[in-house]
Amino acid sequence: ARGIYTHRFVTNQLAPPPDQFRDDTATGGLNTEISNATAVGWGLGASGQLSGADLPLVRYRPVEELGPRQSEVTTDSYALHTGVQGFFSDSWEWEASATHSASETENVGVSGYANKKLMFDAAQADPASFNPFNAPGNKSNLDFARYQPKDVIESTMSTVNLQATGELLDMPAGPLSLAVGLSTAWQTYSESSD
Repeated sequence: ARGIYTHRFVTNQLAPPPDQFRDDTATGGLNTEISNATAVGWGLGASGQLSGADLPLVRYRPVEELGPRQSEVTTDSYALHTGVQGFFSDSWEWEASATHSASETENVGVSGYANKKLMFDAAQADPASFNPFNAPGNKSNLDFARYQPKDVIESTMSTVNLQATGELLDMPAGPLSLAVGLSTAWQTYSESSD
């Protein structure tokens, strides 16, 4: 019998994801919808001028407010294997083996992530609370919207193998041999995200 265990830890870093928004009169629900008053509060135009196809589509990365996206990925896995073998007679041998392995991967976003709905709900209530057009050094505080996304993947696999080989009868050119075997496997997989 033998076994193996592996632990792996990886840190990833990416830029914050770009947000996309337009006034609710033009998006049809495709982008994050902000009110006309919020768009005016952001300085995108005067009241009454923000409607239809003239509305700007803005993609903005909140780098200064949130910093880069950082995630930590931890993977633990192990495998166990055992087997036995023997003889039926002088010309027949058999072997049986079993293997079980399992793995769990946890991916946690430790920084740089924010709940987009909370960001824009705040902007609806008070455009000054989140204004992506503020000058550098005077950006909005998005601590209220920060969160840590988590994704967990678990998997297992078990296998059983049986085999036998031996001679059936003697032939003029040599013995006639036969080999038979059976293999079966069970596998599970689950993934949970928030």
